Amino acid sequence: PDRVEPAAGGLSGDPPGDATVLWNGDDATLDDWQKPDGSEPDWVETADYFEVNSNVSGNVQPQESLGDVHLHLEWRAPEDLDGIAN
Repeated sequence: PDRVEPAAGGLSGDPPGDATVLWNGDDATLDDWQKPDGSEPDWVETADYFEVNSNVSGNVQPQESLGDVHLHLEWRAPEDLDGIAN
């Protein structure tokens, strides 16, 4: 594949110009997502995050077929995880 130069700015920088951004971290909308069978996802949309509805399947996928991907994730975890399981 073609080499993609990362955007300047460090950890919070903009994505590369050719990136397909699946969620920007601000606008929690499932408009571009679907369940594996093509139906609408059952996740709950809030102002700034998604929540899995525990009564139904939690699987979602982008409506757009992406093929091979370079996946970039950012997350935050508590500093003290003593005695906490996921």
